[in-house]
Amino acid sequence: NICVLGTLDEIRHAQIHLYFAYEHIKKDPQFDWAIKAFHTNNWVAISVKHLLDDMEQRDVIASTIMTNLIFEVAFTNLQFVGLSADAHAAGDHTFEHMIQSIQTDEARHAQICNPVIRMAVRNGKKDECQEFMEIAFWRMWRIFALVSGNAMDYGTPLHARERSFKEFMHEWVITQFERQLIDLGLDRPWYWDTFL
Repeated sequence: NICVLGTLDEIRHAQIHLYFAYEHIKKDPQFDWAIKAFHTNNWVAISVKHLLDDMEQRDVIASTIMTNLIFEVAFTNLQFVGLSADAHAAGDHTFEHMIQSIQTDEARHAQICNPVIRMAVRNGKKDECQEFMEIAFWRMWRIFALVSGNAMDYGTPLHARERSFKEFMHEWVITQFERQLIDLGLDRPWYWDTFL
């Protein structure tokens, strides 16, 4: 039931993004990207949509591992805190509050995966959990590098850049994610050295 409610929250997140962008179309027609993203041939939007569809349309255990552990624990939860702070500093309070609203859901969803994975591992399903984690982490990492990495390393003016994408990954993703895997009884992905 918790996993189903978490999925409903993800639908709400999509609705918030659509509403947020739609509200600004009168200021600049480029804000229609949010609506077009569902019907585009743009390879970035297609790859993100394909990844999220894959993570959300599996069975409950797989979706919990792929969405809650990888998407939310490893990548978005901490990033949304930073995005909200950046929006506040830039004076964009609408975006700040939208991201805060989503981040509170992300923090709650991140807690769903721990008991589910522990129970699955205890019941002899470690190999399945490991496989779902490895698939989702690699795919999410590639999308994250594309979207956030480019913005951090090439879209942020040098005078405003606080850290590189690599530094961000080491500080906010790699250290805490590796600790989480150990706590859950999972191993590092088989490609960990290549990833690093």
